[in-house]
Amino acid sequence: MLKEKVKATVDRVEEGLAVVYSDVDESIYYVPVDKVPELREGLKVTLTIVDGEVSEVDIMEEETENAKERLTKLMQKLVERFKEKEKEEE
Repeated sequence: MLKEKVKATVDRVEEGLAVVYSDVDESIYYVPVDKVPELREGLKVTLTIVDGEVSEVDIMEEETENAKERLTKLMQKLVERFKEKEKEEE
């Protein structure tokens, strides 16, 4: 029995499946939403993979919040740069 833990991010939920991308490689996992109904886009999770199948999903709330904060800061920087460029062009 091969068992591993994978840190990943929920990309989207479609047709009853959460599409989850590994944070360390190009792997994609599909998790039935009825198995973990609280899965939603953007969540950071740890998947337990047993023999190639997802057997457990742990939601990492703190990591999810940290990622949201980083994205918010990046978006703010982009908006500021855009505004600066607009002023330069006037």
